[in-house]
Amino acid sequence: MPERVFPKLLLALLLSLSALQAQAVPLATLPENSSMAEFISPEVVPEALRQSLSQQNVASLPELILLEQSERLREAVTTNPSDQYALHALGTVTFHLGGDAEAVALWQAAERRDPNLTPAEVMQAVHKMFRHLAKGESSAAEMQLKHVEDRYKDQPHFLMMRAEQAMRTGNFSEAEKAFMRAHELAPGLYVTALNLARFLDFSGREPARVLALYQEGARLAPERAETWFHLGSFQFRQGDGEAALGAFKRVQALLPAQPSAERRLAVLAAAAGNSSAAEHWYRKALGNKPSADEAAQLNAALGDALLRQNKVAEARKPIEAAIKHREELPLVFALGTIDEAEGKSSDAERRYRRVLALAPENPLAANNLAMLQVKTGRASPETLELAERARKNIPGNVIIESTYGCVLSELGRYGEAIEVLKAVAAAAPSDPWAAYCLGRSLAQTGNVEEAGPFLSRVLELDPTFARREHVSALLSGKQ
Repeated sequence: MPERVFPKLLLALLLSLSALQAQAVPLATLPENSSMAEFISPEVVPEALRQSLSQQNVASLPELILLEQSERLREAVTTNPSDQYALHALGTVTFHLGGDAEAVALWQAAERRDPNLTPAEVMQAVHKMFRHLAKGESSAAEMQLKHVEDRYKDQPHFLMMRAEQAMRTGNFSEAEKAFMRAHELAPGLYVTALNLARFLDFSGREPARVLALYQEGARLAPERAETWFHLGSFQFRQGDGEAALGAFKRVQALLPAQPSAERRLAVLAAAAGNSSAAEHWYRKALGNKPSADEAAQLNAALGDALLRQNKVAEARKPIEAAIKHREELPLVFALGTIDEAEGKSSDAERRYRRVLALAPENPLAANNLAMLQVKTGRASPETLELAERARKNIPGNVIIESTYGCVLSELGRYGEAIEVLKAVAAAAPSDPWAAYCLGRSLAQTGNVEEAGPFLSRVLELDPTFARREHVSALLSGKQ
């Protein structure tokens, strides 16, 4: 794949089509050591409550927002009365709307269904402190905190809250103590096993123990998708793809509307930079007869995985299949880069222009079209405008600077080209077009001796360079 095609930027655009989502979990928040970020379903729990139901930011939300969230949560509970997590979240919102007694009743009802959720008495005590903080009553908040710490110092759910706060302030040693103590006090709760596993996993320590803890969490709560999700993710990172597939199959069985096990593995592989493995799992996912919409997303991601492996010809088929379902600009752009790599300049130009027609400020299409016109000897004022547009939208990018410098050289503005391309040659010495345009510009301004090394580099980098005859002529001093 030519360097100018921006495969990494394309990847970011395509992978946004296949983001994964996990179910609501009663866990303390830990930083993720994987790009597979998890978050609570927006249909159930509001944005402001996603990170943790124990955070003080709930207390500081405006009343109007709390009322809106209360309405959504009540509707969720009505729709699915067995959802104890929505019920617990409703208790938190209700408390900060002033309904203390109802909040306690909601928390108690949720806890009776699942002891992994924080007990009502702990929630009430902690959120009284948050309420004082939200009102600016710092002395009262401090007194309440002391009361909570004294009374619940050995309560596992409160310990996990403390661990969460310690994580947020970077106090990992205190977080570890709290997670360890919580698990020691309540080994029968999957939430303590899962939180401790995630902490040790994040810390990069004791992989055997981490695996055992994740497995313990799945054993304690086999009906909870997040236990299998974390187990599978860890197994994947440990190189056990088959075990991970089994864990993700359990997630798929529990959440059939969410991505397949194979797709989860493909996304993990792509995020880890293993495009070959990503290709394998995307093909497996496509073999599961997905819906037309999902097949288009999978084909787009498969095409990207192939491009990253420089399998340009193979990438065309899945990308064309994806774009046939729905025209997406990243896919149009990708086909343009494939056309260009295969020497189909007119098709490439048509696709780049299509992108620019729909997104005039798209710097990738502008850059590639400008450079395509340089390569085909058709540089014009439009070419310069395209290069300048790309440069304005992505300043300082060495590929775009190279294109801009080559356009200047092609238009005979050699002095300006030299200034731009000297910096490019230092930053990207493996770019044959930058070396050619710089060498030609130097030769045209009488700096033949200085031009020599750059022109020689062109043929070393690409013996089949399109303008090799001109390079030879410049080196021999005939032009």
